[in-house]
Amino acid sequence: MLRILYGFPLVRVWIFYAKYLICAGYNLGYYADSSCGFALAYDFRGNGYTMCNSCMTRNLCPSNKSCLLARVIYDDVCFDATQYAIWHFQQNIIQKMLLDRNALSLYKSLQNMVPCPDLFMPTKILLHKASEWGHEREWRLTCSCNSAEFNQQEFSWARKKPAAVYLGRKISPIHEKILRHIAVEKNIPVYKMQIRKDQSAYKLYPQIC
Repeated sequence: MLRILYGFPLVRVWIFYAKYLICAGYNLGYYADSSCGFALAYDFRGNGYTMCNSCMTRNLCPSNKSCLLARVIYDDVCFDATQYAIWHFQQNIIQKMLLDRNALSLYKSLQNMVPCPDLFMPTKILLHKASEWGHEREWRLTCSCNSAEFNQQEFSWARKKPAAVYLGRKISPIHEKILRHIAVEKNIPVYKMQIRKDQSAYKLYPQIC
């Protein structure tokens, strides 16, 4: 995933759920462009998934986001969402028929004619991956919202301030300078990954800077 910031490519960004995963050499090597990129750490303790959680008027807000943080399920067998796919196909047919007749406003009253087989299926699909990715120990944050704006990219993700920035040990000077400037501006601690030279094991550790 390529991020462009101030005209400079900031290579790969990956978000881990625990510090030991951020510090793992294989994660920084694979997801942070051979340790030339950076990782963002987030603190989700206390269900503080988004700013909506602390908003006093969230129950009255049409753009209030409901979020779920869950561990990814790894399996050797592909997750079966056939019935849900069939239901989606049926819903598309209903919408197309109503649209052709200029009666799309009736869709909400008709969509329950074919009930959804599993309301949690979208989340289940997002939380399943092949076993070969099990080393990631990934968690995923899923969000839902009743607002029509939620389908737009700028509204579809949870706004959450990072708890820390971890710089790869081989990050370029210009990228490091940009990230440090942003972190200082937003009061976010910055760590840079280093190799322990006093140990024989190839182990990375974060150094505050």
